[in-house]
Amino acid sequence: MSNGYEKESYVKHDAYHASKVLDFQRKHQTLTAVERWGKYVTGKIVDVGANYGGITMIIAERESVESAVAVDIFPGVRKRYKDVLATINPEVAKKMSLLIANVLDLHEHFEEESVDTVACFHTLEHFYEDDVPEAIRQMVGIIKSGGHLIVAVPNERAHNDKTHETYWTLERLITTVEVCGSVKHVDSYVDEHSCINALFAKEN
Repeated sequence: MSNGYEKESYVKHDAYHASKVLDFQRKHQTLTAVERWGKYVTGKIVDVGANYGGITMIIAERESVESAVAVDIFPGVRKRYKDVLATINPEVAKKMSLLIANVLDLHEHFEEESVDTVACFHTLEHFYEDDVPEAIRQMVGIIKSGGHLIVAVPNERAHNDKTHETYWTLERLITTVEVCGSVKHVDSYVDEHSCINALFAKEN
């Protein structure tokens, strides 16, 4: 994975107080995918590459969600996670947890076929190309049969970010995830922010 995540700037949102961070996150384009495919965002959720878990906390607000784990590789997200967690509904906070781990090691932390949905929002583009197949296999491996994988990535080079290592088109994303994860493409779209969003099903 790109070493851009080793930098403290990865978790800084200096313009926002902890109590306002989720208001900011509610405007994030990623949530359009959560709304579009909401019926699949149920049960046990794992959100990989979640930073301090802002989007994960919003997902956890859904009544259909039993638990939501925010997974991130950078230990520096812990403080922001705790600060923001303290501002949300206590009942929602009970559903939440933070795991500091590499996506390539998910099987060390989750049992096989133990979660209903894995969300991977703007994470795959940060992996070196050689690591992408294993990242996909790790994510799909912890999803139950009949569960789902939701992926969002920038459309090609739409976003000028030096931490991006792999570039995606919609066709490439669908093919790569289907082949590496042995899952079926269900739905996809490119949004107004030039982000690719795709839903995959792990068949029984």
